[in-house]
Amino acid sequence: MSISGARTGAQKTGALSGLRRLVAMAMANDLEAFVVPGPEIARAHGLDLENAGLRLAITPRHASVLLIVGPLPAGLRNAASVAYAQMPRPRAILALGTSDLAPLPAPDVTAELSQDGLVSGLAELRRTIRTGAFADDVADFTAPALEIIIEYSCPMHPEVVSNEPGNCPKCGMDLLPREIMASGGHTHSESETIMPKDKTPAQPLAAHVHEKTASASAETGQYSCPMHPEVVSDGPGSCPKCGMFLEKVEVKDKDDHSHHHGHDHDKQASSEGEAVQYTCPMHPEVISDGPGSCPKCGMFLEKVEVKDKDDHSHHHGHDHDKQASSEGEAVQYTCPMHPEVIS
Repeated sequence: MSISGARTGAQKTGALSGLRRLVAMAMANDLEAFVVPGPEIARAHGLDLENAGLRLAITPRHASVLLIVGPLPAGLRNAASVAYAQMPRPRAILALGTSDLAPLPAPDVTAELSQDGLVSGLAELRRTIRTGAFADDVADFTAPALEIIIEYSCPMHPEVVSNEPGNCPKCGMDLLPREIMASGGHTHSESETIMPKDKTPAQPLAAHVHEKTASASAETGQYSCPMHPEVVSDGPGSCPKCGMFLEKVEVKDKDDHSHHHGHDHDKQASSEGEAVQYTCPMHPEVISDGPGSCPKCGMFLEKVEVKDKDDHSHHHGHDHDKQASSEGEAVQYTCPMHPEVIS
């Protein structure tokens, strides 16, 4: 007998035992059922629940019987286990046309999926409740879908998910823990990157940082941190400040004079009329001729190139926060994570 009784402990004899028998008989004669998948499905199978002596419960908290109608898919069995966990004791399971209810407990009574099967199953269930409503051996039940598990995800790439702490394989940042509801049929989406348990993600190479120097070649491939553009490296690696992977950027040098000692590229315009400016990724209205920090949010200003057709709007020493160009002040947009993307 697997019915979940109302009490635990040794049975007592005398008047109290007789009172329990009376209560159990009353409960057996007044069964209220919560139907899964639903009363409409039961009627579609030709079942007359009211005529069989069942009252329908609106919620699992008002039911004493969980009535399973036919085989259920895994997701619906998980939902049924949550409903069963909410039912008060004593509670019982009547399964029609199926016996595979995992993760639910084994049914107290099984019968064929028909009206006759419903009537005979209810008769057996009533006998079970009369004798087992106050059983001593009561087993606790917790629906697996209600359990909380901890997984680890990248704050910059939430599609990267791992069951253990580690580093993001895309940006190198530490994975952060988060609590999620577990479920028996839970699977990660195809867009998620699942970190294998037996393999630690490769640690990014240490970057050799050049804050104000560049290569003297005509066209040099350099690597920079998307969050800290002042961190520049000649090869791939990770940012020493935030741990993110450096992204490749190209630096063009046509007249071979842009990297001479004593020259500052942050304040010199190219021969094609392109002026170098710095703007805040969060406040694009903040513009400066040189690197620095945003006065509004403190983020490092990012480098952008602004075309100047008449070569008069970006003279050295002028502050673009206070002066507009001769053609009007133009607003540009750049990605805070990929500063080389400009629109």
